[in-house]
Amino acid sequence: MNPLLLIFGLLGAGAAKSGLRGDSSGPPVRGIGRNDRNDIAPTDDDDTEPAGDFGADDPATDDDDSAPSGVSTGGTDTPDGTDTTTDTSTDTSGSTGKPTADTGDTVPTSGSGDSTSGGTGSTDGTTGSTGDTGSTGGTTGSTGDAGSTGGTTGSTGGSTGSTGTTGGTTGSTGGTTGSTGGTTGSTGGTATGTGSSGHTMGNTTPSVQPPGTGASQAQIDSFLTQLAAQPETHIHGTGSSMAGEHTAALNLVPRGASSHVAIGDGDWFDPATWSGGQVPGDGAKVLIPEGVTVNYGGVSNASLFTLRVDGVLDFETNVDSKMVFDTVVVSPSGHLIIGTPTDPVDPNVDIDLIVANNGPIDTNWDPMLLSRGIVAHGGTSIHGAVKDSHEKVADDPLTGDTSVKFAGVPQGWEVGDTIVIAGTHYDGYSWDNSIGAVRFHPPEDEVRVITGIDADGRVHFNQPLAFDHDAPRTDLQTSVANYTRNVSIETENAASAEVYERGHVMFMHSDNVDVRYAEFHELGRTDKSQISQSADSFGQTSFDSNVQGRYALHLHRTGTSDPNDPAIVTGNAVYGSPGWGYVHHDSNAILDNNASYDTFGAGFVAETGNEIGAWNDNIAIFAQGVSWDIPKDGQHLSTFDTGKTGDGFWFQGRMVSSTDNIAASVNTGFVYFHRDGNNGMIDFDASLFPYSEALLNNPTTTADLTPILTFDGNETFAAKQGLHIVKSGPNQGHDVWSELSDFTAWSVVSGAHLEYTSHYILRDFDLVSRVHHPFTVYSNGIHLGTNASDITIIDANVDGFKDGIDLNKTFVDGAGNTNTIPA
Repeated sequence: MNPLLLIFGLLGAGAAKSGLRGDSSGPPVRGIGRNDRNDIAPTDDDDTEPAGDFGADDPATDDDDSAPSGVSTGGTDTPDGTDTTTDTSTDTSGSTGKPTADTGDTVPTSGSGDSTSGGTGSTDGTTGSTGDTGSTGGTTGSTGDAGSTGGTTGSTGGSTGSTGTTGGTTGSTGGTTGSTGGTTGSTGGTATGTGSSGHTMGNTTPSVQPPGTGASQAQIDSFLTQLAAQPETHIHGTGSSMAGEHTAALNLVPRGASSHVAIGDGDWFDPATWSGGQVPGDGAKVLIPEGVTVNYGGVSNASLFTLRVDGVLDFETNVDSKMVFDTVVVSPSGHLIIGTPTDPVDPNVDIDLIVANNGPIDTNWDPMLLSRGIVAHGGTSIHGAVKDSHEKVADDPLTGDTSVKFAGVPQGWEVGDTIVIAGTHYDGYSWDNSIGAVRFHPPEDEVRVITGIDADGRVHFNQPLAFDHDAPRTDLQTSVANYTRNVSIETENAASAEVYERGHVMFMHSDNVDVRYAEFHELGRTDKSQISQSADSFGQTSFDSNVQGRYALHLHRTGTSDPNDPAIVTGNAVYGSPGWGYVHHDSNAILDNNASYDTFGAGFVAETGNEIGAWNDNIAIFAQGVSWDIPKDGQHLSTFDTGKTGDGFWFQGRMVSSTDNIAASVNTGFVYFHRDGNNGMIDFDASLFPYSEALLNNPTTTADLTPILTFDGNETFAAKQGLHIVKSGPNQGHDVWSELSDFTAWSVVSGAHLEYTSHYILRDFDLVSRVHHPFTVYSNGIHLGTNASDITIIDANVDGFKDGIDLNKTFVDGAGNTNTIPA
């Protein structure tokens, strides 16, 4: 039987489908609509979209469903035949798969999902803990005999908890301290927090009561003594990697080392707010204790060293502000607020957070190189002025033009904004006949500053264009993205900073993250042009160690236990990074209408394969890579150093839906890469897959075994490849198909490439080759590579390629035997 089923225009009887688009029998996959960018939780009706058109063709017991012992391309590729092995020794975020090495922490010997003793307080403000078993841990399930304080009474006596400020994430103080002893946990079973979609921000009842700004010196001294004596506790199981990360973050900002402590609610610039009666200045180590809210409204050039937020730091939304710092740590009880959905930063106000360039990081103080930026373990709300991240032009911009025309005026764009007109031709790593060698050719993206905006949608800029930004058809156009926001986080003097001196932003272990319309400018310290490793892999780090996990905007292990409670990342801009731009890691998140530019490795990354959520209407312009190899050949699996080839959107897993995203000036627009050398991907709860019965009721599953949930309306232009999909092997043990629909790729060398995979429907692909260029080896519209089978192609338009669809087939078995089937 020919393993390739090719259908144009209709679907044959041999490929009957279940859960079709329009078929109410299939559960919807939640996305986010344009009208919901200002909603707290994008769950209303217009945000549901049907799951991908899944089908079935042959029983799961057919021969092609048996798992291979390993596959090979005949010497050029050694796929990981063990990628589906489940390792249950990890992860406190609800996953039971292999541990990640992202932040450089020691790989755990036992995960907090195991019944390790000495468990801690609740991690879920809606569940709390009871009796003398510590907490149930809404995401971890870890237990302990007596909580962190032994058998003593918890911080709330015997009552239910205080307020559970973060709801479904960390709860209140009980979630962080486990101070229940033999009593009811301090978050209680009815904590008032509403979870990350509600994003309640505010203080809990602190275990050490602040004296207030009118306190006597004796009261202040007593308060400071009690603060310094407070133990650092955590919500993660003993020995887990997340516990190590938590400890490493708080070790950067010990309470007892603080030079300035807020003693009561007040204004940052009011000396009465602070323990010593002085506003924090250069080199200050600042602490905002639990139970204290400090309002920040003003411009300061004082360069703080550290700022720890156990309480609330709330920026005024109607006053220009500037803060300079080396390191900010928001503890699990803390909240950083820079605008909210109901009180966004005024469009006429600028708030700038500057990560100071203090030279090399002192590894005696910070052996994990976690500092130099923002590490938010608690709640974060950032809401700048609403702004469209990108728009399509109405007419092709050409050389010499000083304006571009849009169908209407883009929302929120202003004179002075930085925009990027995406190039429509990109050579990347290609032959240069003048030097007789392959070299990197920069993209033709053009950075400009807006000088005027007309009512008819024409936007003027400061310099004429140097390149034509033309398209091969009138219905195809380039995109223009805007990278200016009125809330910005940036590296100080980034142009002169060494890579290892740059800042980074990490939202860690809490899904209480709502970040909208902010600019992340020249951030990120992990250099994907070089080999990167976890910190513990170095043995002992030095200031220039290339540690993984230090990115521009990093959702780090915020959890996947609650599919209805995602972190929200909307309308943001990442401009310039030596590594990845947006990183969605072991998390449930919605990324909508964000833009990246000038990253290395990839613009957007789902890192460990267990991520859930949705990516919608984002744009990635220019991601350079280490080469123009296909993604399979440019990675270092031994250290889980993937996503290095310069791609727009990199999916290590398949449970994040992708709709209406755009990639330009990249190696490959969209990459699904499911290999890790058994070194970093995380298995996940099978119930998160809407057709979990196909997984034979196994409690966990892997990216290799689940179909791509949603891939619809995406676009690549000015690239080597539009789309690349590769697994460790084609077998998945069931016949639920992946449907990829309405994909457009133009000005590309190759449209779509699938290998080591099977069970696909490619519907309505529109693939247009680039204008022919000397020394370019033109490829195929659709290439079905080694060990690819069971592919259905419906209503494809393929134009200008050397071969429209390459039907030559090569199959390699576990013993390395090759069988070629000619077209």
